[in-house]
Amino acid sequence: MKRLVMFIALFVVADIACAEIIWRVDNSFRLIDYVGSGSKFKMTEGQTAFGFVTEKLAERDKHVLPPIASTELIRDSGSRRRFSSDYLFPQSQAVSARLSLPEDGDCTWEYQGEVKSVKCADEFRFNARTQFGSGDGVLTVRKKHDGMVESTVVVVWDRLILGLGDSYASGEGNPDIPTVVDKEGLDVLVRNSAQMFATGRWMNSTEFWVAKNAEWLDKQCHRSMLSQHVLAGLRISTYNKHETITMMPLACSGAEVLDGILIPQKSPPGGGDQVLDSQLNVAVEHLCKGGVTSKVKKVYYRGYTGRKNRKAEKAILKKCKGELRVPDAILLSVGGNDVGFAPSIAWATLPADGRHFLGRRVVNITNKAIKPVCPKYTGRNVCIENAPVGKDRIKYWLPDYYDYLSEGLRESGLADGSNAVYLTAYPNPIYTEDGRTVCDKDRSADVVEQARSRIPGAFRPAAWELQIRKEELVVIDEGLIKPLYNQMRVSADKHGWVFVDGYIEDIRPHGICAGFFRRDSYVDGSGVERYVPLYPHVINGKWYPREPSTDWAYDTSRTRWFRNTNDSVLYQNDNTGSVMNGAFHPDFRVHALIADYLYGEVIGRWRDKPIRQSALR
Repeated sequence: MKRLVMFIALFVVADIACAEIIWRVDNSFRLIDYVGSGSKFKMTEGQTAFGFVTEKLAERDKHVLPPIASTELIRDSGSRRRFSSDYLFPQSQAVSARLSLPEDGDCTWEYQGEVKSVKCADEFRFNARTQFGSGDGVLTVRKKHDGMVESTVVVVWDRLILGLGDSYASGEGNPDIPTVVDKEGLDVLVRNSAQMFATGRWMNSTEFWVAKNAEWLDKQCHRSMLSQHVLAGLRISTYNKHETITMMPLACSGAEVLDGILIPQKSPPGGGDQVLDSQLNVAVEHLCKGGVTSKVKKVYYRGYTGRKNRKAEKAILKKCKGELRVPDAILLSVGGNDVGFAPSIAWATLPADGRHFLGRRVVNITNKAIKPVCPKYTGRNVCIENAPVGKDRIKYWLPDYYDYLSEGLRESGLADGSNAVYLTAYPNPIYTEDGRTVCDKDRSADVVEQARSRIPGAFRPAAWELQIRKEELVVIDEGLIKPLYNQMRVSADKHGWVFVDGYIEDIRPHGICAGFFRRDSYVDGSGVERYVPLYPHVINGKWYPREPSTDWAYDTSRTRWFRNTNDSVLYQNDNTGSVMNGAFHPDFRVHALIADYLYGEVIGRWRDKPIRQSALR
């Protein structure tokens, strides 16, 4: 028995003597300052991005919305910089350390000249150097009662993720803080403008019902923290307790390869006086440690609607003359705007020749004004007038655009072979809840309702058949969606990019018409039973489908995961002309799902290519 007790005692003593130092970074996602309002927007280890957003936003609590006021973004509208040098080149990072086996007594901790005594069972909090800092980075702890010393090297490795691209990457349709509805103003509008509620035109009268405009991480680009890029960075930050993530989201709604990424974007959705430089140049300017850049003149050839030949476009590509911080991963979503996705939706929405009672004249006037693009040749005059069609743009334009982009990434130094570019595929929004049936006109009439409210009253918009027929969506699928997917995959393979598309099938049952039914009906003044449309309106003093001030932009119960025109006008009103830009864009759940697939791809490659310790300066 005595031998057993002695053995146990010796085991315990040996175990205590072998206690190790355990440490972790306090804030692994550096875009957010987690002190205060940012504390609730934090993902835990093992949590998926999809689980995070659906759990948090299901609470219907505005305090769980993205904390845009607690980010490292520079919000001075007159500044060319969006991120500080301290953010992009951190010298140190807050860290907490402790002993693996808590014990009684006092311990003295020392790191880079800082000495502090605390209880051995407590944590020691200090600022540890990063790869941009200096010093040996040795952390030492001395136990006062027995003089035993433990030490380890504590150097935080900061990883940089750069996000580039268009509205599917910026988060269009998902403002960080949705529009706040003025209930009293809305009641006044209902009492005095009952006729406006026969359609969705009441939503144009924002002076009555908008109490507070929607807010974005970056208003000019409709950039949201609920985007796939930011959510991917947030989840990646939970992977390694010894690393931090510096997120640099630059995607801008409406961007194209040659209008936003390689060439300054002419008309960002949020307007603003500041002219946006190209996303690549913004990245180089920020990541050039000395701040000194050179300029390389470039010429690209860009296609335009109604032109047979592409037009030469001059551009400037900036290069760092000193040390450039190379991103550890580049997340990319681009191609849809380049081949006319939005104009193709307009083509499907507008009535074809003869479908409208005013006939060909009004249709032609509208077509000339908005220049819809046919996904492929269908025999309609507009397909010839606004050629090339989407399918030809994909075939003849897009491969060259991706070539330009690949060359620009390499020549700028942002892609140097040590990192990877992750190109995300566009999800297909055309299916109903079974994932097989294509949306038809009965459902699509509500999807595009707010487009009717933008038609001048002289054209009698109430009589317009604004809807998308099944046949037209099939044309979009065959002429645009499938060819675009295939070309993206081929171009990604050509340039050595990682093509991310594993979520495509998961999203199919959640298209723009999924779960979208007219369930209620009413009897009009003529005694005719009519179905109640789904845009917000009042009938006999009752709101359908719900009173706007009680609506929640991030309702997790909806089957569809794409925004319609009503959603866009109601949720992202921000006093700009881009109020309907959110329509046909994925909601927060699609972004989160894509973020989870990005996480898997990025972490898989980082795991295969561990950090070289010799790279620590």
